[in-house]
This record gives sequence, structure tokens and C-alpha cells, in this order.
Amino acid sequence: MRSASPYEHDDPVILLFWASWCPYCKALMLHLQSIQDEYGDSVTIYAINFRDDGNPLEYLQTQGYGFKPLPNGGTVADAYGVYATPGLLIFDSKNQLVLNLYDVMARYDEEIELPAGLKHSQRASRKAPYWAAQIRLALDKLLAAN
Repeated sequence: MRSASPYEHDDPVILLFWASWCPYCKALMLHLQSIQDEYGDSVTIYAINFRDDGNPLEYLQTQGYGFKPLPNGGTVADAYGVYATPGLLIFDSKNQLVLNLYDVMARYDEEIELPAGLKHSQRASRKAPYWAAQIRLALDKLLAAN
């Protein structure tokens, strides 16, 4: 995985890799919009759609998301070693990777056992708040350091 973001920025950047069919993406995106609303211009969220035959721009607009869409999702995902949705990377103002959602997901699965038989949408709705809390902690730490 690359450790630097190619996007010019002075504040933290979130790269969200998503697909409109992914229940985990949908659950997380609600929290990310809340994060964007709360943090405003101090954080930029790029939405990188991949492995999706739908219309990503239309989806973002109809859902009311204010993320910045980036084209060529498959190429960008490959460049960052993102292999599944959702993927999320946070970079600091020095372009250093500070959070990888895959690590957060693994930690959740080690710490919390969900009941058997839950549908993906049910699992997603339980996991996304934890993921979002970890994202907020990382952002708070970054912004406090600036």
C-alpha cells in the first residue's frame, strides 16, 4: 500500500472507496456525511466508486452526500491496495497514512462478536458506528496537532 496521498491538501483527507450496492458502504457513508458536516472545511472526503455498474454521481446527489467524487475508481483502488468495499484511508497534512479502515475492521472483529444469522445490512448498521468513532478519534488527534 502506498503511504502518501497525491492530493494537494493542508488538512486531513479521507479517501472513501465505495459501491452503491454495498450495505457496509451505505451505513458508513451516513456517518461520514455527519463527520463532513461537523468538521466542515478542515477535512476533505473524496468518494471513489469502484466495482459498481451504477451511476455514482447520481447516487451521491440523490443521497445528499457532499463528498468530492473521483474518477477511475478501480485504478485508484489498485494504487492504494484497496481490494474490497468499503475501503477508507485517512492522510494527514504531510500526506502520511494515519488510518486504514481495514485495520479498524479487523480490530472490531477481534473485540466484538455479533450474533449469528444477522443479515449484511444488520451487521453493517452495528459496525459502522464503531468505525465512525475510530475515524473521529483519528481526525480529532490530527486536528489537535495542527
